[in-house]
Amino acid sequence: MQNDITFKNIQSVIKKRMIPLLIVAFLAAIFAYVFSGESFLAPRYKSSAAVFPINIDPYSDESETEQMMQHFDNDRIRKEIIKKFDLGNRYGIKPGDKNFQHQLNKMYNERVSISPTRYESVEIICQDENPEVAKQMAEEVINQYNIGVREVEQKFHREYYKMLEEQLAEQQSWLDEINEKMNVIKERTGIVDFDGQIERITEGYMNLLDKNVQGSRMEEVRKLMTGMRKEGSNLRSLNLLAEYITENMQVTLEAKAEEFSESYREVSYCNVIKKPEATDKKHWPVRWLILLVSIISSLIAAVIFFMLIEK
Repeated sequence: MQNDITFKNIQSVIKKRMIPLLIVAFLAAIFAYVFSGESFLAPRYKSSAAVFPINIDPYSDESETEQMMQHFDNDRIRKEIIKKFDLGNRYGIKPGDKNFQHQLNKMYNERVSISPTRYESVEIICQDENPEVAKQMAEEVINQYNIGVREVEQKFHREYYKMLEEQLAEQQSWLDEINEKMNVIKERTGIVDFDGQIERITEGYMNLLDKNVQGSRMEEVRKLMTGMRKEGSNLRSLNLLAEYITENMQVTLEAKAEEFSESYREVSYCNVIKKPEATDKKHWPVRWLILLVSIISSLIAAVIFFMLIEK
């Protein structure tokens, strides 16, 4: 027989060793069937959920789904799931084992899969030997996502609330300073309301001049007129500035009230369009696939072995 492995040589070996090859395939199928049973490979069940992001504003150029994935890819979620379900003991990984944390993270990544879909949703898949636990894990991933996003959002709103509070205090300081200046001018000139008094004072002054009235009454009106000329424009400017600051303070107060409400808001940040369920259909191992792979690989090995013998 030629040393080169050709299709003709393989065909020849198969014809000559048909019975041994059938025996090999039969034995491979038996071993694969036995060792893929529940006694050797515990069946694993899958629970999946699909969620859409809601009540969240994307940062920068990220989409809401991309931002949702960033929150899901959070060490805190992984640690909480590992802790709550005691995955180390559950999967036989002990704290004293070599590379304990690496093995634990690897096992988590095998059992928990989170990925975006083409429909802009996010799919969560959890696997466990107990279908109810797989369901609970998927539910807890969603719960921890909501907790994590809520913490970030509330922290942001609390910081913004504090900034508005400082801004409001500064605006109040400006307003107090302006009011103090206005009070000094009012005491010095006797002017209380520039816009309201100017017309009446001017009219009264002209009437007194027409009637040639003198004395204390005329002096009082002249004092008011002098004050109007010297301080009227300043008083009016300060009054307008005070009104402007007061309007801004009202806007700041409304924003502050809104941020206070947001900083304590308890809402969900994902819309669950497919709830996780406990299924009775095992996800792994796929027995027929194990059988097929075992038979094919054993036949290939047997053909190569017989060809080496015939050389």
